[in-house]
Amino acid sequence: MATHRALQFAGMTPTASVPGSGAYPLVAISDDIFRGRVVQGSTLYYPQSVRSFQEAYGDIYKRPEDIFNPLYAAGAPAAFPTRETFPKLVANRTLPATALFDKAPPKAPPGAHADLQRILAKGSPATDPAALAGTYALGFGADALLSNEYRLAYLQDVLAHPDGASPEFTGGGPPKRADNALRRALVRNDLRGWTPETPIVMCSGQDDPAVPYRLSTGLMLKYWSQGPMRPGPGIVSAIDFEMPPATGEAYADLRTKFAAERTGIIAREGHEAMIAAYHTQMLPKYCYTAARRYFDTLK
Repeated sequence: MATHRALQFAGMTPTASVPGSGAYPLVAISDDIFRGRVVQGSTLYYPQSVRSFQEAYGDIYKRPEDIFNPLYAAGAPAAFPTRETFPKLVANRTLPATALFDKAPPKAPPGAHADLQRILAKGSPATDPAALAGTYALGFGADALLSNEYRLAYLQDVLAHPDGASPEFTGGGPPKRADNALRRALVRNDLRGWTPETPIVMCSGQDDPAVPYRLSTGLMLKYWSQGPMRPGPGIVSAIDFEMPPATGEAYADLRTKFAAERTGIIAREGHEAMIAAYHTQMLPKYCYTAARRYFDTLK
């Protein structure tokens, strides 16, 4: 989607695109993570994002310890790009496997926003929706990647300058201001705030543990269905592989196969195994096939 937007802004508008399960509204998703819905892959996403934004803007931190637990402050921000596998980065203690936040959350300071302590208590970890509670729980532990102090500072900015989609939909747009430097960079790279001129077909699934559907595909569909950024008819659509096949639909057979694979993994290995495979193994092959099928109709 970012490439589609960049090409359009450069006057080289693409015929169409099929972005796959992407974190399009970056700041809304990050805010949700800091509230306790820690998505699969967070201990990879944040070091990469912090490093790239620090290189681009230079103001994300003065010292790595401003964000990272001292255990990881030397290695995490310099870990990428790398030829090492993720298990090797975990084994040499460059990164934690899943713990983004400390299992003992910080306390709201005196005079803080009235909702801050409630968010910390309810979201350490979050338990809603129940299907992803296990994923969220993995995001909390000892020797977490990010410091308690940084989580507290980030959440204070969330409450001072809320996003228009998280936790409630209030227009759907990103915050007009952010004082936290990471949030400011996320706002700057957020994929709301433009109107596509040629078709975008978002491909995803509602149980994706790495990219929350509600705040990715679901939000963009809602955001582009109303207000001043609304594109023309038929420009924005989505394929959700959790929806049952409809008679005569172009992707009905793919939906049937996806559902069968999902059920098969659960039967053989359990629900958690299916969740582990969802974003990196299951969705890609079906979304790539759907994309090729869709592009073939445009020839």
